[in-house]
Amino acid sequence: MLRLFAIAAIVSISVVAILGCGVTLESIGVKTDKYYYQMATETRVNKHYGLSNQYIATLISEYPRSPLIPNASILSKKNNADLALIDQSINQRNAKKKSASIEIVGWSCNLLQDSQTVFCEGKIKNLLNKKIPNVDVILTLYNHNNSLISSMRIPIDAEPISANHVYTFRMFPRYNPTISKAAIEFHSRGSKVPTFPSTNSKEVKKTWQGKDKDLDQKKTRDLFKSVPDRLE
Repeated sequence: MLRLFAIAAIVSISVVAILGCGVTLESIGVKTDKYYYQMATETRVNKHYGLSNQYIATLISEYPRSPLIPNASILSKKNNADLALIDQSINQRNAKKKSASIEIVGWSCNLLQDSQTVFCEGKIKNLLNKKIPNVDVILTLYNHNNSLISSMRIPIDAEPISANHVYTFRMFPRYNPTISKAAIEFHSRGSKVPTFPSTNSKEVKKTWQGKDKDLDQKKTRDLFKSVPDRLE
């Protein structure tokens, strides 16, 4: 027993001696209440609200008398408010997706200035548990003033598109150097199909074909061979 007291005394004296030399507990690897509060603050700034709350919970658990707890509690309330907004956004997103028939997985348009080619492609997924017949993709192009330049319609290769399947579409509208924006929508038997996301417009990326390895001359020629007749 005396030996244990002696060891404890030596450890205490050592800690006091270290702190007396101007060395902080944080610098020797001790996780203090200041450490947990700092980590909670930093993770919140980086929008990791759940992780921030974990640091706050550890601070309160290990340092229940810390003067930082009131500020940490305020931080936790802010985290919870932001987490609630995220949950609300996710729920709204899921609700919109449930009301859609087609999900636009991704799409883009590129204007290749050196070869004077416009190349648009994307992927869609049938969200329904049934086939969707006669699906056409309609592409509309605008200039920077949102004035209409042209539009075109092509059918999706699959007829009809099967449930829960993903399909690719490619389009080559007529080149116009003033093309700046593009929008797409989908029709089935003449009626617009509800999509997720519901609004699909974006900037047209202007690039140089010679600098884009994925869009070289051979690939462009091969793609033209597989594209149906254009209707503009």
